[in-house]
Amino acid sequence: MDDLRLKKTVQHLCTTKIRHPLTKERVNTWLKQFDKGPEHTLALLLLTNLIYRTNSQIESSLGQALRRAALHFAPTQEIRENVNWRRILGKEGEGLYFMFGPPAHADTPPGKSGELISRLLKTILSDESINFYYLNRVTQLESDERYLLIDDGTFTGDQMHQIIEVAAPFMKKVDQTGIIVSIAHERAIEFLTQKYPGMNIFYGEIIKYQDGLNTLSDKWVLEDQWPYRETTPLQVYLDVCERKGCFEKKLPLGFGSLGLLVAYEHGIPDDSLQLLWGKSDVWQPLINR
Repeated sequence: MDDLRLKKTVQHLCTTKIRHPLTKERVNTWLKQFDKGPEHTLALLLLTNLIYRTNSQIESSLGQALRRAALHFAPTQEIRENVNWRRILGKEGEGLYFMFGPPAHADTPPGKSGELISRLLKTILSDESINFYYLNRVTQLESDERYLLIDDGTFTGDQMHQIIEVAAPFMKKVDQTGIIVSIAHERAIEFLTQKYPGMNIFYGEIIKYQDGLNTLSDKWVLEDQWPYRETTPLQVYLDVCERKGCFEKKLPLGFGSLGLLVAYEHGIPDDSLQLLWGKSDVWQPLINR
């Protein structure tokens, strides 16, 4: 695949607003920071393979995760088959009292992702149906209570683990709790289920190791999308980070070194490639955190 075809693909993704509000102008500004040749081809491949999710897509994935949680906790098989899953999670309930919370305390309000998820939760379940509790408002759960920690995504699982250990030890009672995210990486699932055997993790979309740059680099070479035999996409990427990044904190492959190409309409996780979100005196990000 040559650069021209890649560039047309990237332009199409911008002009069709599939990646709204990521504009063609913003993409071109980011592209100009790469030198012609291998660097430019690399940048186009990254843009083509970017896993970009709009707020409406996150809402859809979150709805799927919430439905799975409702059916999992439904008290009886009859309820699973016949009752609207939103009712199971709502205040009317079906014998259970569900509480939802973002990964934050009441005195440290959630960031952009937390605000978005709170808003989407209200849209999916309706304002009247939500029992919203910050983590420090709950210390233990009664037998009929369920607590669901909710966020846009979890990739390494480290943040969720720290939250549970420090602020939500009651979540270790895994039969009464769960994590709900629109997107989960298989590493996070592996890590959290190892730390908390039986932990319920409900997600709408899963990201796999093969979606990271480490694997994609080999794939692009094998599939002849990479015409340069003297180097690999991964090697070029790391070289650009070293020579042009100049970031205060060096996380070339993102937090956890997963090499993710994940971005949202409302921002980007630091688990993604640093050249996508890093900012310095000599480098402008594609998407701001």
